[in-house]
Amino acid sequence: MTITLLVFCDITDMETIRLEKVIPEKNQSRYYSLRIEINLFGEFSLILDWGRIGRSCRTVSTPFPDYDTAVAAMDKKVSEKLKRGYVSTT
Repeated sequence: MTITLLVFCDITDMETIRLEKVIPEKNQSRYYSLRIEINLFGEFSLILDWGRIGRSCRTVSTPFPDYDTAVAAMDKKVSEKLKRGYVSTT
């Protein structure tokens, strides 16, 4: 007996959140980008990109078992960055 499970998820309303921190006196020109995607295993992954504006970035992908957990992690990370002086550009 074979059971096929199809899971459809509409995350078209998701967008990339981009935060920037620019302080010319300290030569700081940084950005932080966050988005949620579905990986090959059907898990939701929080994708983080960061680095200096205009340069190549670092990327980290963290899988989560469900959408709500991924959104909670994203919200936590955004609030951390806003406390550190980043400003939303989206």
